[in-house]
Amino acid sequence: MGGSDVQAAHKFRTTILINLASILEKCDEQILPAVYAWVGASFKATPAQLGYITLGRALMQALSSPLGGVAGHFMPRGHVVAAGCWLWATMTALFAMTTRLAVAMPICAVNGIGLALVIPNVQSLTADYYPSSERGKAFGALWLTISLGGMLGALYATNTAAHSPLGMEGWRFVFLSVAVVSAITGLLNFLFVHDPTFHRHQQQQEQQRQQRLQQQSSAAGQLDGGGGGEKREGAVHTAKRLAREIGGVMRIPTFGIIIIQGIVGSVPYASLIFLTLYFQLMGMSNSAASVMVALYLLCGGLGGLLGGWIGDKVAARWPDHGRIAATQFSVIIGVPFALLIFKALPMNGDSATVWLYGAIIAAWALLTAWPAPCCNNPAFAEIVPPAQRNLVYAFDRWVGAMAAFSVPLVGILAEDWFGFRGDAKITGNRSVDLANAQALGSALLAFTTVPWVFCFFMYSGLHVSYPKDRRRALEWQRAQEQQEWQFEADGAASLDEEAVPLRERSISPPRMRASPSPLHPDSGSGSSSAAVSNVRGRSARSGDLISQLRRESGDRQKLLHRPPSDLH
Repeated sequence: MGGSDVQAAHKFRTTILINLASILEKCDEQILPAVYAWVGASFKATPAQLGYITLGRALMQALSSPLGGVAGHFMPRGHVVAAGCWLWATMTALFAMTTRLAVAMPICAVNGIGLALVIPNVQSLTADYYPSSERGKAFGALWLTISLGGMLGALYATNTAAHSPLGMEGWRFVFLSVAVVSAITGLLNFLFVHDPTFHRHQQQQEQQRQQRLQQQSSAAGQLDGGGGGEKREGAVHTAKRLAREIGGVMRIPTFGIIIIQGIVGSVPYASLIFLTLYFQLMGMSNSAASVMVALYLLCGGLGGLLGGWIGDKVAARWPDHGRIAATQFSVIIGVPFALLIFKALPMNGDSATVWLYGAIIAAWALLTAWPAPCCNNPAFAEIVPPAQRNLVYAFDRWVGAMAAFSVPLVGILAEDWFGFRGDAKITGNRSVDLANAQALGSALLAFTTVPWVFCFFMYSGLHVSYPKDRRRALEWQRAQEQQEWQFEADGAASLDEEAVPLRERSISPPRMRASPSPLHPDSGSGSSSAAVSNVRGRSARSGDLISQLRRESGDRQKLLHRPPSDLH
């Protein structure tokens, strides 16, 4: 199998597995809000208390998101994804076994650490495997698979929770089954995901290590420490390098604007986890409510795919402003849809009403899911070097998790301002349930429209910062590619000194001075025999010099393969 075939196989296998992990990640996130009514009844919890469970998970996820980015620097990102899958699988299984709200909260919080490890590394792997002209479609496809995970989780959880499989509460069976599938997915990612950047970085580090050893060998008699000193210096160097990279990323204006708007812009999507409960309270059946949420998630995934495709098209036509303008349209169009859904449509469970809600929610999700695949994710990949992509996606994930602070606030606003009464469950009393649905709908309206208007204006700043940051990153990337090409060209200059740049060689062949040509006026008699003698003399001296250089180069190569402890 040729090199291109191997790379294609790596890309196909890795793309399938990281998308599978993304499906399970979103599924694990979605099953809790999908069974709020049953969990609330089991724990006797109010909407605000259920929101605190989600907040604990999201807060830990936000605090741990940088860990997911940094971990990708020290191990293959497929291993990081696997660790995340195994951790959240364990916590999901434990959550299914608990019977008290006070125990469920910390378990769900630790679950957030596992979720934080997955998406930043999945997104950075996606950016590595696709060129800039195709990243919009690639991230759109990733968004679609993530949404499919949420859709499947919502359908599966809501409909299974209404039954008692194997004699246990339905929602507990849902959590246990998702945990088992997540653990298997983690194993597949650990075994088969290929990280191209990590392996390339390892090769470069090995070449640099050999260069340092060669430099040290010239002064071996002056070295005093042991091998541990080199390890300590390497750890310090790595920490300083990471600090510089993080600081450099934080100073990029485009990154700052996207992060700030992302904190606010993620609030509507975090708040909408109450949709299932809202539809149940207004009179829809469990199956109809789950279909509404599944339709929202499915069309959101298709909308992400559409947004990524549109982003690529408008970026090809208007590289500096196309993605931003398309995203601004997607953000502001959500406001009239939210007003229509939460204030204008009838509130009952009739089949005609369900169909009406389905059509409007499908259009709503299809048009408001563009920002991440259309602008945010491709822009992140274009404004930083490839080695730093997992860091920016980790910060982006941190932003999304921070938005979960709004979840308990939705419950508090519904209870204290709009009159929600009792626990988060279906009472069967039509007037009470309808009043609670209206209160919850008013809170959801506030937590969707206001953030979207704010984000519309924040995106305007990208029209100024993004073109400059994109060009600066492109110039840096070209300089790096030129440097790597020069490094490879220098290494190919001598088979005995492969991967050692010319400027760092301790011995360089001296430039030979040209002997007088027989046609030159100062060449004496100009006899042909003297010219032949000069040529033979130069050839003999050149051969001796080359032999000497090869012997000395061989000695240096032997020294390179000695362990550091032997140099002292």
